[in-house]
Amino acid sequence: MSHILPAADAILSREPEENGCDGPSRSHSPFYSNIGISMGDDGSNTIQLHYNRVTQPLGAPAIHCDTVRRPMTHVTQIDAGGFQLAFFARDSFLVTAQGAIDLRFLQDEKLRLISVDADEVEHLHTMVRTLDPRDPDEEFPLLISTRVLSGERTGTRITGENIRVAVTFQFLTLDKARAEHVLMHAPAEISGAHQRTEAWLREACGDLTFHASSEKELETLARATHALLFNSAEPPGLMEGRIASFPSRGGYPTHFLWDACFHMLALEEMDDRLCRDALCILTDTIRSDGMIAHFVCSTWIRPRASQPPLVGWAAERYIARTGDVALAAELLPKLTANCEWWLTQRLNRFGLISCLDPFETGWDDTPRLDNGPIVATDMSAYVLMQMRSCVRLAKLLDQHDLAAHWQKRADDFAQVLVDVCWDNDKKLFHDVLLETGQKTPQVSPALFLPLLGDVPLPEKDIIASIRTHLFDPNTLFGPIPFPSIAHDDPEYSPTTMWRGPLWPPINWLLLEMLEKFNLFEEKQQLARRFYDQMLQEGNLAEYYNSQDGAGLGYAPQGWTSAIFIRLHLDLTSQVASPKIPVPAQ
Repeated sequence: MSHILPAADAILSREPEENGCDGPSRSHSPFYSNIGISMGDDGSNTIQLHYNRVTQPLGAPAIHCDTVRRPMTHVTQIDAGGFQLAFFARDSFLVTAQGAIDLRFLQDEKLRLISVDADEVEHLHTMVRTLDPRDPDEEFPLLISTRVLSGERTGTRITGENIRVAVTFQFLTLDKARAEHVLMHAPAEISGAHQRTEAWLREACGDLTFHASSEKELETLARATHALLFNSAEPPGLMEGRIASFPSRGGYPTHFLWDACFHMLALEEMDDRLCRDALCILTDTIRSDGMIAHFVCSTWIRPRASQPPLVGWAAERYIARTGDVALAAELLPKLTANCEWWLTQRLNRFGLISCLDPFETGWDDTPRLDNGPIVATDMSAYVLMQMRSCVRLAKLLDQHDLAAHWQKRADDFAQVLVDVCWDNDKKLFHDVLLETGQKTPQVSPALFLPLLGDVPLPEKDIIASIRTHLFDPNTLFGPIPFPSIAHDDPEYSPTTMWRGPLWPPINWLLLEMLEKFNLFEEKQQLARRFYDQMLQEGNLAEYYNSQDGAGLGYAPQGWTSAIFIRLHLDLTSQVASPKIPVPAQ
């Protein structure tokens, strides 16, 4: 039976879950909030602060209520018997209860009290210790403001027959007047908060619609969309006024470069603000020399390292779909500056790209780097792809001299990539050891990514490389295509990060590569196989065991959720995904 349903309706129709928000990665967190609520089996609840690269709990239980029962999590609220909680604005929620409650998060020992202002709205100004040693500040300011709509307050305890309390949090930039405005406009009942959350959800989902063939498929698609929305936040500081797209609010509550670009595969079907902000956070915070940060936090960026430069790739998809020429004009100078950074700061003696540490490749513990720094085929491919993006965006904007400049540089770079890394006998690219210039023996999906950059090779050699190596069951095809290192490599481990598991973003790029070379049937079969494997596993994990498909890492993960949605849309429409090249005007 087919289920055709807008994404918002698919999410809202989900049955309430026991333990539906049972940890920091699954906290209840609508309205792009920087806080979330998690609840245990017994109804004990914790406020999770998803802020500045770290999630830390506040209060356990955060709100104590004598009448609490086993919790049920709805999409728009939490119901635990005589205790209900629902958000009504960003970082703001309403609590209703029968009997006394104790706001224990106001007593948490992690809070260093600065001041308390009490009137109709009570403000607790505190400092909270940072947990990431790279954070330049030892503490950050947190304002917790509460308003008792019904009940009697005695310190942190509130009593009455029908208790209603509105709470709002502010991080970093504290504005008591704004907090009071939020709380004075809080809904009087949970039903009002529920309605506001539903309205937010519908706006955020936009026109995204599913054509599911089963209840399980519809439920997994709803979970994927829900994860993308709840993994998004509007943080203060460097990202003020923008919606960040976190990989995981529990594990990685910050805006990563290449994660955000892959999130675009689904965000482009949703609220336009999600798409624009995912890209513009990266370019708003670009360094003066053109470096785009590995990740962006509210008060700091990861120093020294970047990540695969895929902003141009992601932007082209969105601009080709929407015709947003203004965004192209905003991004193009940032992208050309970023290309210059890679071509000056990371260029090696071979004229290609090296990385200072494996985190910069995105392949954190890859065996490709076990014998020392390499000329990385994938990193050179990403830079080449971004140069090609600059050409197409410049043509779109009628900047033909700029387009010609980057066309020449991209063509020259592509030729060097072939000269240094292509093995014409084996018909395969290889990484190259930086010290010796020797081609490394490891076979990985990275070796095929240069094919996305229009390298000067005969198409027959490209097709031969794909059929001979990528589709080889002893190397990269195997039981579950495609492992991050070949099955027959001595370092292969199906469960160890980048030393053997399947990673969804790399699989997506390989599918794009197959489409680029008109291998439509193979692409369709692999897309279906990949989609079905993720559907069967169901948890939208960060990466997968390449032997049995079991999910690994954080779940639900942003890029897996986005790719699952994109695969669904492509498979059900039976048409190719939007072409990456921007059509010339």
